[in-house]
Amino acid sequence: MDESRVWGSLGILLAVAGLAVIALDHEFLTALSEGHVGEPIVFYVVGVALAVLVTVVIIAPSMAGE
Repeated sequence: MDESRVWGSLGILLAVAGLAVIALDHEFLTALSEGHVGEPIVFYVVGVALAVLVTVVIIAPSMAGE
């Protein structure tokens, strides 16, 4: 397997794992269930989700083109 494909896959997996860890955080889930969408933890999770999306959008097409 090409080295860039390996590192790209690892980058995507790390980003998704980070999102899963932060999204399953008790503080985040409590803020969502109580309707506190203005809490900093909610903004943080949204930021992490956007970072994952950008990571996938940048890395995935370059991996598919190889």
